[in-house]
Amino acid sequence: MAHPQLTPGAIAKVQSGELGGESPAVQIIDLKHIANPSGGRYRLLISDGLHMMQAMLATQLNHIVERNEVRARPPVGRAAVAAR
Repeated sequence: MAHPQLTPGAIAKVQSGELGGESPAVQIIDLKHIANPSGGRYRLLISDGLHMMQAMLATQLNHIVERNEVRARPPVGRAAVAAR
């Protein structure tokens, strides 16, 4: 299955509140469970190909990680591709 092209500049738009009704394609670089007394949350490292940002997933959405509906996809550099 082909992955959609990332939306360069989407992170800057999110941070400035300019995203509007767009649905940008971003990549989850890392996903980490942060434990707390109420069960925990997930911290995401997100990239648009130009910029990165961290975000916390709402606890109501923990199930999408636990069911593997969303997962981290580390970036693949040219050196990794050349080694294949």
